[in-house]
Amino acid sequence: MSNSVDMYSKNSYITSTDIESKLQEIQDETEEISEPSLVSRRLVMAGTAVIVLTAIYFLGKQRGQGTKTFVEVVRL
Repeated sequence: MSNSVDMYSKNSYITSTDIESKLQEIQDETEEISEPSLVSRRLVMAGTAVIVLTAIYFLGKQRGQGTKTFVEVVRL
């Protein structure tokens, strides 16, 4: 109860340093929570590369089937 009385007393003013320190605390907490680790970034990049390369392979394979050249060898 004494804390709430001190909070509303005439002599307690909020200074800019109080606000800056509180905002810095909040920013530090959010950076810890939202920052992905280096390992997870590398895993996502590797997975994306595998998917893209697989898609390119199958699209190229599918496109190449329509343009195959048929060569007939005739013996004389």
